[in-house]
Amino acid sequence: MDRRALPLVLGLLTCACAPGAVSDAEEGETEGETEGSDEDVGEDEAETETETETEGAPVDACSFADPALRAVVADDLGLSEGEAITAEAAASLSAVNGGLLAGVSDLSGIECLVNLEELRLVEGSIVDLSPLVSLGELTRVELGYNAIVDLSPLAELPALEWVGLNDNQIESLAALVDLAALDYVDVRNNPIPAVEGLTGLSALTGLDLSGTQLSSLDGLPTIPTLESLYLSDTPLTDLSSLPEEPALMNLVAMDCALSSLALPHAYPELSILRVGGNELTSIAALDPALTPGLEHLHVDENGLTEIAVLASLPALRVVNANLNAITDLSPLAELQELEEVSLIANGVSDLTGLADVARLHLRDNAIVDVAPLHGDEPEVITYLDLRQNPLSDGEAVAALPIQPCAELWIDEATLGPGGAAPICQQEVVVNWDCNFEECGLGGG
Repeated sequence: MDRRALPLVLGLLTCACAPGAVSDAEEGETEGETEGSDEDVGEDEAETETETETEGAPVDACSFADPALRAVVADDLGLSEGEAITAEAAASLSAVNGGLLAGVSDLSGIECLVNLEELRLVEGSIVDLSPLVSLGELTRVELGYNAIVDLSPLAELPALEWVGLNDNQIESLAALVDLAALDYVDVRNNPIPAVEGLTGLSALTGLDLSGTQLSSLDGLPTIPTLESLYLSDTPLTDLSSLPEEPALMNLVAMDCALSSLALPHAYPELSILRVGGNELTSIAALDPALTPGLEHLHVDENGLTEIAVLASLPALRVVNANLNAITDLSPLAELQELEEVSLIANGVSDLTGLADVARLHLRDNAIVDVAPLHGDEPEVITYLDLRQNPLSDGEAVAALPIQPCAELWIDEATLGPGGAAPICQQEVVVNWDCNFEECGLGGG
């Protein structure tokens, strides 16, 4: 062996034989493997934590696109925060009531509430009703103050009985035509230009078309069950297009543009007629033969100067004619059933015709003498408001046939030096200054 190679051989032998000896390259590889193992352990731990978190998170059986709707449903189910909506819980829910300002914009996911019967989500931005089509148990839908235009999904819900869709963007009711179970439809304040789609509503008892764009009732069918019809705040100028409605009991057309009360047919069941805030200067066109059962007539805030026709409406019990220019009340003397009259701010000075009427609202007139209020019945008056009248004799007011615990409103100046004391002694509630607690009208 070459002597020059001997040291090299010895060095190699020493390296190989030294216990625990590792080359620089091997050491580097070992460190790398160790670090890699640590990283693998970290990843495994992270995956384990993620799996644990996933296993613990609530998993809903319903997939609600709108968190606001999920929150309403969870609240109606009485769930605590973070608790899942199970399929069993969803199937148990019969009513969703978001109250006011629910703020729901999307109904997607509501399909899983398979036994839902009532839905109330007011004040949101709902547009699409298609998620409701599979909810065949729905009987009541209240979705006022949203942005609904298309009602066609409701045509798939034959059990519907009550529909409240006021203040949306609806222009047509045609989708409701075959919903024979409908009992009440409220579509107030929608841009509906004409009545259509109501021909098949054979069970309908109430229809609210107030605040729509109707200028005519053409297209409104005769509905044998219809009892209440609301037409206020529409551009109607007359009621000549009102169809025969044999069951109609309550007709409300306030704040329209009516200039005549002529009715085209007989309405034998009509008991309440409210036409305040119109352009009526006369009600002479109201044919008593067509409304023989009329009990409540509200004609306030028109331009009426006379009410002669009322003498021919013997069933009248309540007359409200505030804010007109009526002075002659004698026609009311013919009404034996009359219980309440309101004639605030008319210019009335003569109370002839009001004897034996129990409730009288006569504020802001020209009344000096109350003697005509004395009639055949003792202690008949239960409410009397004589404020803002130039009454001459407070003692005459005290002598009126007023029931104990009746309410009397009168200006202090009219009462004279003794004030309300003489009338208070009759156990009358005077301006709520006396006897109101004793008569059960105030807090204890």
